[in-house]
Amino acid sequence: MTNWIDTAQLTTCNLAWLLSCLPDYAAFHAGCNAVASVQMSKLASLLHANADTEFGRRWQFGKIRSYADWNNALPVQEYEDIEPYIEQIKAGGQNLLTRDKVLLLEPTSGSSGVSKLIPYTQGLKREFQSGISAWIADIFLAMPSLLTGRSYWSISPPTQRDFGKSAVKIGFDDDSQYLGRIARLVARRVMAVPPDFTHAKEYLAACPRLAFLSVWSPTFLDSLFGGDVECTLAMRSVRFISAWGDGASAQFTPLISRYFPQAPFQPKGLISTECFASFPLFATDHKAALAYRSHFFEFKNSHGDLHPVQEVQEGEPYTLVVSTAGGLYRYNTHDIVKVIGTYHAIPLIQFLGRDNRVSDFFGEKLNETFVANACRRIFDECHIAPAFHLMTFAKDHYLLLLDCKNADFNALSQLLETELQKNYHYENCIKLGQLKPVRCLPCPDGAAQYIAFCQSKGMKLGDIKFREIDTSFSTEQPT
Repeated sequence: MTNWIDTAQLTTCNLAWLLSCLPDYAAFHAGCNAVASVQMSKLASLLHANADTEFGRRWQFGKIRSYADWNNALPVQEYEDIEPYIEQIKAGGQNLLTRDKVLLLEPTSGSSGVSKLIPYTQGLKREFQSGISAWIADIFLAMPSLLTGRSYWSISPPTQRDFGKSAVKIGFDDDSQYLGRIARLVARRVMAVPPDFTHAKEYLAACPRLAFLSVWSPTFLDSLFGGDVECTLAMRSVRFISAWGDGASAQFTPLISRYFPQAPFQPKGLISTECFASFPLFATDHKAALAYRSHFFEFKNSHGDLHPVQEVQEGEPYTLVVSTAGGLYRYNTHDIVKVIGTYHAIPLIQFLGRDNRVSDFFGEKLNETFVANACRRIFDECHIAPAFHLMTFAKDHYLLLLDCKNADFNALSQLLETELQKNYHYENCIKLGQLKPVRCLPCPDGAAQYIAFCQSKGMKLGDIKFREIDTSFSTEQPT
């Protein structure tokens, strides 16, 4: 195939993708000065559509007429609050959380266990597509040169764990399932690597006109190319890269310029399995705008008070609470965001981190409850009772520091690694080479060292609480 024919076909496909995204892009900008009204319409629609579900009847959705009614009717929900409904859905039940049929359950890490399952309906897929389409259109319109090239997308690690018997499908087949039908058909023609292709490095190096890379973490580039910067010389056609750039990921963004110094970098917005919360705009210098047309959003302040979008204050941190067409209502995402400005009436938000102590450098999502349970199991198995233990981090692997005499630290390391890999996000980071296996190391007088460390940060003795994970703590131990 001649070059001009290949270019023409790529341009045609990308133009078709852009055209399919334009309605959502236009609607996003058309409502940018009526965000509060759009949000309240979104809430009313969710309540009306799901009033006759088991959850809706329990919380009397049919009687809610205003935000004040909503505020009084339903408390903030944790995953554990909806888990009984999820188990019924997994067993084949419907009309529990949503009137829409649950198409699949998508896994993600939970706050108190190995994993949780998020119900996906056609309505939730449309909500995601609304945000994704507006974002894609913004990119293509700002950088039309991308229309002549191919793309590589890797939104999230693939799910390969057995979640037991389920009457509904567990997990998407590939990342393209987040896109709309037309966009999915077109995107498959312009993707540089097939969705199920595992050896992406060689495929990308041989791909002509590779223009757009979208990955979840900057460290994925390191695991993909293994430090081989020369390999990326064949990819100098890359003109744009999107990856996580906020929170713990910010420290790893220099990897992008290391591999692709010629390509502009755009930090992703806040996207999770549960919701599509924000996406960056060229008009805001790549700051992330709230995806106000996707879901109904509320913002919980440090006092626990919830506020609708029109009440948020610039500069203030909030925990994001979301209600979606997938059956999550007033769901606590535990994502802390700060309002850093506005685009018309749309809040611009920056992801700061998690409010439930989740360590997430590369997408591993290790939370304290999970780590505590893992440590308890290995301590019981080895018949030890450490005077102090704390998980911290050293460059590319986790460390479990132990004040414990006569312990077999090599055996403990192997046992703990087995436990941690029960979290499939952590397991995936190990497989990709983003993380090396955990190490258990002796830390004599660890409690005293940790107290001194906390005091050095200005903490009073009465305020110091021991934690399962503190990645800011380090010792003189070799790593």
